[in-house]
Amino acid sequence: GGVPFPADVGVTLTASTAGGLAVGDTFVYTVTGTNFGPGDATGVLFALTLSNKVSFVSSDCGATVAGNVVSFTAPTLANGATTSCAITVAVVLGGDLQATASVTTATVDPNLVNNVDGITIGFDVVPVPALDRLGLLLAGLLVLGLGLVATRRF
Repeated sequence: GGVPFPADVGVTLTASTAGGLAVGDTFVYTVTGTNFGPGDATGVLFALTLSNKVSFVSSDCGATVAGNVVSFTAPTLANGATTSCAITVAVVLGGDLQATASVTTATVDPNLVNNVDGITIGFDVVPVPALDRLGLLLAGLLVLGLGLVATRRF
């Protein structure tokens, strides 16, 4: 047996939403790994680093969780093969949600550029309704009127 061929593994990260989230909402991150070859990749480890504004709910690949890092492995990823994991998270704090996926392999990887992918999901800030000047004036008159009615009754 000679030296094994190198394997160029890469990772992409997508999300089931582009934004418009509120606290309590859930959505899915999908981590997809591909071996671009030419050799088979062994000991492939994927890690998804989550924002502290989300909490892990579940995965469809038996992923493990340590802190805000969700990990799963592919013992062997053949040349040309793809694997993925859907990871469901819940929004626990407001603000933009940043996540980063990465992949490493025990096999020599000649191209590290495609080993990390990140995504930011915009958080939907719900505006507090505001009154314009006329609305404020009318609201003030209404309060004044109610106050006068209440004082006349006594």
